[in-house]
Order: sequence, then C-alpha cells, then structure tokens
Amino acid sequence: MTTQRNRKTRLAGLTSLTAVAILLAAGEAAAQHYGDRLARHLARAACHSVDRFQDCGLISVEQDTLEDGSRRTQYLVQVGAGEFDTITIHRVSVERRGRLRRALMLLPGTGLDVENLYLPRINSEAVPDDYSPLIYAAQRGIDAWSMDYRGSDLPAGIEDYGFMADWGLATATTDAQLAMKFARLVRLFEGDGYRRIHVGGYSAGVSVAFSVASRDAARHQGRRDVRGIVVVDDAFDTDPATSQGACMALEMANADLAMGNFIEDLSFLNLIGGFAKADPYGPTPFGPPGFTNLQFFNLVVTSPSGPEPFHIFGGAPGEDGFPAPAFTPQNLAIDQGILFEPALPLVFSRDLSAIRCSAEPVSELDGGLPGVRVPVLHVGAAGGNANAIDYTLSQIGSTDITTMLVRKLSPGEEAFDYGHGDVFAATDAAAEVWQPIVDWIKRH
Repeated sequence: MTTQRNRKTRLAGLTSLTAVAILLAAGEAAAQHYGDRLARHLARAACHSVDRFQDCGLISVEQDTLEDGSRRTQYLVQVGAGEFDTITIHRVSVERRGRLRRALMLLPGTGLDVENLYLPRINSEAVPDDYSPLIYAAQRGIDAWSMDYRGSDLPAGIEDYGFMADWGLATATTDAQLAMKFARLVRLFEGDGYRRIHVGGYSAGVSVAFSVASRDAARHQGRRDVRGIVVVDDAFDTDPATSQGACMALEMANADLAMGNFIEDLSFLNLIGGFAKADPYGPTPFGPPGFTNLQFFNLVVTSPSGPEPFHIFGGAPGEDGFPAPAFTPQNLAIDQGILFEPALPLVFSRDLSAIRCSAEPVSELDGGLPGVRVPVLHVGAAGGNANAIDYTLSQIGSTDITTMLVRKLSPGEEAFDYGHGDVFAATDAAAEVWQPIVDWIKRH
C-alpha cells in the first residue's frame, strides 16, 4: 500500500511539474535557467523516479565560469543517509540559440572524477582552456552532462571505509538513473523538451552505462530515459571462455570483503605522480637503481599490464631513451595520476567480476541486455581495451551498432599504441574520439 501511494504521489508531482513546463516552453527566453531555480523540486522528483523517498534531495547548486568562457553548473545531491552518500551532477553549457535537442550524460570511470577526466584544465595547466570533451560537445550543440560517483574527493585520513560496504554496481546504476532523470527534468523546464538522452561511459563507466540501459529496457516505454549508448574503451560482460581472470578477481574480492576490507587502494599512483612532479630528476625510492622519479612514473603508466597489451598511455622512447607518453602531454599524465581517487569501492569491482565470471545473468543489470535495442557507439583504443566490448555487443538486442578503433601504429605494435587514458587525454583526442562521438549523436 505504501509503495502504491508513493508511486501515485510521484506521478502526481511529475504531472504538475510537466504542466508548468509546458507553459514555460511557450516562451523560450523565460525558460532559460528556470530549471536551476526549480532544481530542488526537480531533484525530489528524480529521487522519486528511482523509488528513493527518504534521505534524497538537492543539497546545493553552484555555478562558475570556466576559463574558456563556458559555464559549469554543479548540483550536489544527497542520495542516502550517510555523510558521503552524495553525488555531484555536472552540466557544461555555452551561449546558445534555440533548443538543445540532443543531450549526453557522460559517466566517468571509477577513480576519475569529472574534473580530472572531462574538465582537466581546472586542475592542470598542461592543456588549453577549452580542452574538455564536455566543452567540446556543448560548443557543438549537445547538452553536456556528467556525474561524480559517491566517494569522489573524499577527505584524507579516513580509517574506516565501512560506509562503502554497499557501494556496488547497483548503487552506481541507480545514482546514474537519478542523474539522467534530473537532467531530463531540467531540460524540460528550460524549453528543451523531455526527450530521452544518450548515456555514455568510459572505462568502468561502460559497465554503469550498460547497466542503466539494461534496467531501462525493462521499464514501460513511457518511462525510459535512454536514447542511445556511447561507450569508450571497456567491456561489460565477457565471454565465459575467457573469464578465468574475472573468477580469480571475484574470489580475491570476496575474501577481502569477508575480512572487512572495503576498498581498492590505488594511492600508489598518487604517490609516484607526486614524486614525478615535485622532483622529476631525483632518484626514485620505488624502482630499480638509476631510475628517476619521472622515469619510474612513465614506466608504470606506459608499460603493458597482464598478457594483453593494455596500458594507460601509449609510450615511446624520450630523449633519455626511457619511455614517455607519446600521445598525451607529460604534465597532464602526471596531474591525472596525482588526482586519481586513492580509495575505490571494492564491492563495485566484486560485482563486475561476478558478472564477468558467470556464464548466466547475475541480476537485472546484465540480465536485461537482450532487451537493449537502442543505438550503440563503441570507441576503443588499440593499446587499451581495444575490441574487448565485442562479447557484450553480441548479447544486446540492438541492430544499430557502430564500432571504431583508434589505432595510430601498425598491427603488432599495440603495446605502444593509443592507450586507455589517451582517449580523453591525448593532444589529438578531439579529432580521434570526441568529434566522432558528436557526429554519431547528431545522427541518432
């Protein structure tokens, strides 16, 4: 009875908001930025849309003008009872004329918050003022949104990470659904209409994007949010014939969780990045004798890991003969390492490993893939995850699938080619990755 009453309340609230939006849409100038003024109410409506009726709502709205002149709006949203149960929804906009008919919610990977990955100029002087896939998309008529996951920018000195104990894939998926609903409502009240929007994901964000689409496909057609899917250099489900590594990772994650360890500790990347920036030519305390801090950092981020040629940045010998990033500015690579989130929710990785280890669907997050029939674009990096997405794409119901691989070197040289991090950090990423995404969205 309570659930039915909540759903009726949600429907009534959304109906009232829609009626006001229709009146506002008659005057486009009047609707400009009206969504921000109603953000608190729209956030509550978005909370209700994912059946969150308590401890969910807008905390604050902040706006700032970026160095290139574009505007960023940040919506801080409470999504649970805990101190760190918050997400930040970002929107980048430029001066526009007319309605924005297309929109993208571009989800980052875990460990890479929106500023570090999609707005790097905020924290790094290594790139131009407008170096950003969000700014790039906004300048080309696409409403550009993104979202920081829970745990982004945690304070230093935390000793008990028990608050992450249930921050799994389902949590991130529901948070992303809420963010998409909120974005659609803001767009409605600014005269852009209530159209479905594209969901995108990079790295682990690919799994979140497909999980969102999987859930979305199971909803009534009138309640769906996803117009299309843009995924960049990662997989979701994997071929059971090659799942041994995922099964081993699942076993290890379960053992760690059973011992009360709730995080993946990646602080080493912060540490070596800090040494490389503060004292690049000093001897490293970590690597082989004779290596400098900069050389050791570059060795870590350009070297392939595991049996595949996967690496973060494609590398080539520098003036000293040691490998250095070949496609991404050196200082940007260092800054991203320093700003990488040091503590990631272990249960999120456990959930991904469980899906990849099992030959059968684990939950509605991967079980709904056959019902996903919206258009899909995948962009892979030859030296990153390349075509690892192929099995996932074979599981969905869509017949409109576009794949492209960014390759700069000849076949057989993948160990030095465009890497996982280059797709959003390389000097030519706008031409190689961002523009194809913009073109595809405009066609869909």
